[in-house]
Amino acid sequence: MDFYKTSACTNLNIKESFTCLTELVLQAHRKELDGLRIRTSNELALAELEEEEGKPEGPVNSSKTC
Repeated sequence: MDFYKTSACTNLNIKESFTCLTELVLQAHRKELDGLRIRTSNELALAELEEEEGKPEGPVNSSKTC
């Protein structure tokens, strides 16, 4: 993390430090959202595979004979 010498009295580096801190928060938020998107898409793919495993193979109305 960067260090900014600031002064509220003289307004020294107030805007710069706020901008840097805001960018760090947004980057962390984006990483968290990307992780959620990847996890959600993986969970959806797994659910689709599980759904397909439960389906019988072949035509739905096929008659089975011995």
